[in-house]
Amino acid sequence: MSSWPRPMLSDRNFHGRKILDLSCGYGRNLGLLLDLGFSVFATEVSEEIVKKTQKGFPEVVIAKGSNTRLPFENRFFDYLMACNTCYYLAADAVFLDNLCEISRVLKKNGFFIGSIPAANHFIFSGGDHRDDGSVVIRQDRLGLRNGDRLQCASNRKHVIRMLSPFFKNIQIGHMQDECFGMVRDLYYFTCNCR
Repeated sequence: MSSWPRPMLSDRNFHGRKILDLSCGYGRNLGLLLDLGFSVFATEVSEEIVKKTQKGFPEVVIAKGSNTRLPFENRFFDYLMACNTCYYLAADAVFLDNLCEISRVLKKNGFFIGSIPAANHFIFSGGDHRDDGSVVIRQDRLGLRNGDRLQCASNRKHVIRMLSPFFKNIQIGHMQDECFGMVRDLYYFTCNCR
């Protein structure tokens, strides 16, 4: 099980605090969040993945939802974690739309923990770069994201500019590695909802 985002969270009592794992996939972070004492909620865009993940984590509330349409009330969560997910864009959306929806479901001063790929990340190689900073993926080596549009960040200041309309106390980390010719280049962040 993943140990992320434990290093980004200070020693706090998470018991009963509500967290949303945005686009949880098959639940790689759900066990950690449960172990920390959170009341865990999750979303995924595919009904099939929701059903499969729910079977493995019956104590988690998992719902179908997207970055621009989260099926929760305003100011519902204390924490929201978007591990490699918040930068996927719907056809008619910009990144600001995703951030607006994330801030809508977070309580005032609630924590947003996430990541966004840098422009140098291998996923953007051969992609169609748009004026809004997004990229349509064309040469995904895994063949999973071709045709998807993802937001990228050019540097730390760019990440801060993107988050600032909805978030404060922005802290940024940077990770870059290379494996078999593929450069992964990501900015990780924590911030509080305005």
